[in-house]
Amino acid sequence: MESLQIKLAMDEGLSEIWGQLQTRYKGLGKSGIVRLALNDLAGRSEEKKYDYLLQEVLDEIDSRKEGMTEEEFANWWNENKKSIIE
Repeated sequence: MESLQIKLAMDEGLSEIWGQLQTRYKGLGKSGIVRLALNDLAGRSEEKKYDYLLQEVLDEIDSRKEGMTEEEFANWWNENKKSIIE
């Protein structure tokens, strides 16, 4: 089984969203919450916008031997969050 490891810095916005997800998905661990969030993101759009974006993220993560650093992920998130949230 392959594994996906991401290390996130919990800024104010991410902490707020994480709290909402933990409340919404009581009883699930971190990996279960992330899996549901990614599935929800991928299934939201009738367009392929989210599917493309999710695949782009996964391809970027897969291309790295050791995964993204916190700083790299934060930079990526800040560059792409508007297109993700819209």
